[in-house]
Amino acid sequence: MVAQNRIDGAESVQPMDPRSLMEGQIPKKGVVVIDIDGLGGADHKAISRAAFRVLEECQQDGQSAILAGSLGAEGESRQTTIYRAQTIWEMYEEYRPELRIDFPRLPETDYDPIANPPIGPPDILSRPKGADSPEGELAEWELKSLQQLLGVRIGLSHTRKVIINLTYKCNNYCTFCAVGNRMHENGDYDFHRKTLEDYRARGVDLVDFDGGEPTIYPNLLNVIGYARDLGYQQINITTNGRTLAYPHIAKKLLNSGLTSLLISCHGPTAEVHEEQVVSKGAFRQTLRGIATTLKMKPPEMDFGVNITLTNTNWQSLPQYYALMDKLGVRKINIQFLTPFGRAEENLVPDPAEIAPTVMALIDTYKARIKTYLINVPWCFFPGYESWVVGDVLKLQRNMVFVTQEKVNLFEYLAGTRVREDVCKGCVYSVACDGFYCFDETFD
Repeated sequence: MVAQNRIDGAESVQPMDPRSLMEGQIPKKGVVVIDIDGLGGADHKAISRAAFRVLEECQQDGQSAILAGSLGAEGESRQTTIYRAQTIWEMYEEYRPELRIDFPRLPETDYDPIANPPIGPPDILSRPKGADSPEGELAEWELKSLQQLLGVRIGLSHTRKVIINLTYKCNNYCTFCAVGNRMHENGDYDFHRKTLEDYRARGVDLVDFDGGEPTIYPNLLNVIGYARDLGYQQINITTNGRTLAYPHIAKKLLNSGLTSLLISCHGPTAEVHEEQVVSKGAFRQTLRGIATTLKMKPPEMDFGVNITLTNTNWQSLPQYYALMDKLGVRKINIQFLTPFGRAEENLVPDPAEIAPTVMALIDTYKARIKTYLINVPWCFFPGYESWVVGDVLKLQRNMVFVTQEKVNLFEYLAGTRVREDVCKGCVYSVACDGFYCFDETFD
């Protein structure tokens, strides 16, 4: 069950089957229940249009509506199941009806993603080794993934995290920087305080401070302290780590109220790293920053490193993992490029070429290092899907730029993704909008 029925005890429930939807018979009293079992049949397009019209009229009249029915019943084709799941999500996104969706081939669950939206990656079931996607009905592992992904997408339609770009100034000049050639200036401190207040008042309790390079923003410690005082439960910064090479700076930052910290290091040697960040001496400082952080951070602080893959550094991933393991790093984020800023197509490696190396490293180090794969579709990592942090998580994240523009991160990136023929019939398409397109990049 994707969401529990919250209208138990309603005085009047008016069911609408596919035929009554097509005939436009909309009851004007009570709770309207739309039977989703007709979606995906011979007249699925007409029935879907009629269902959307009913939901729109219910919304206009202030009338409650429920989507009810089953997904993945015995003998139901994979195309029908996936189409109906996508339609349910689109209806929920637009009109917020109550949901009562059963998965008859799976054990019943009380999991409610609306009441308990996830914070971390979706806990989807990885494809069993050697398993194929059958042409008929969805395999059980696919149906379990679909159930989780549909629930996650619905649950994540409420903002949980705000990402604040404090500054566009930086002491590196990364070849792939998403900030690109924007004006290198600091954000307004009073605006940052007001942003923290506004999002906290909306129930948001997770904040990331980003850049540019946030550690060179003059009011960093003040905004961290203010976020802590407002009651933010998770406070993170992502940094190149160079200023943390200095113990007196690291001590203040690591004891400022941060709950997590991520240092970006883009290669295992000075040659590889500095080719990415275009700053001589940066590698030595970043490594010292990692070592200092590991030595001085509070035990409860979550810490990891981040590497963004390009055509000139991904081949050194085995050496990178060996170095980080030796240093004592226990979390690595592998970032794939998105088409923003200076991340042009000539820098972008093929995820299909990289995947075998990454999967082998996961197997080698999984007892000691947690790996998270970011900005890449699940389909590139068959059998390792649970390591992929799906883009669907960006639904719960709003980003605030130095220019004071505010965007939902998922919607902001939506125009850069395309679905291809291979996406048809893919169970992950319920929560994945396809592949990033680098025909052009955006500021």
